[in-house]
Amino acid sequence: MTPTVLWALLPVTVIGGIVVWRFIAAHRAKAEEIRMLNESLLVVSVLCRLDGHLYMESKTGFRCGTCGSHLAREEAGIKHVATAGP
Repeated sequence: MTPTVLWALLPVTVIGGIVVWRFIAAHRAKAEEIRMLNESLLVVSVLCRLDGHLYMESKTGFRCGTCGSHLAREEAGIKHVATAGP
C-alpha cells in the first residue's frame, strides 16, 4: 500500500469509529431513559397527591387522569388511592 492510500484510510477509520461510538452512546442513553421511565411509573407523584388528582381504574391498575402517572393495583391497595370516573 502506498502512503497516500494509508493517509486516505486514516480519516475513514477515525470517522467510522466516531459513528460507532455515537451509535452506542445513543442506544445507552435511550435504554437509561426507558429504565428511568419505568421506575417513575411505580411511584405516585407528589404533585398528584398535593393537587388532589384522582386516579381512574385501568386494565393494569390506576392512571392519573391529569398527568398520566400509573399505579399498580397492589400499590393502590396499600396507599388507599382515591378513584374517580369509569
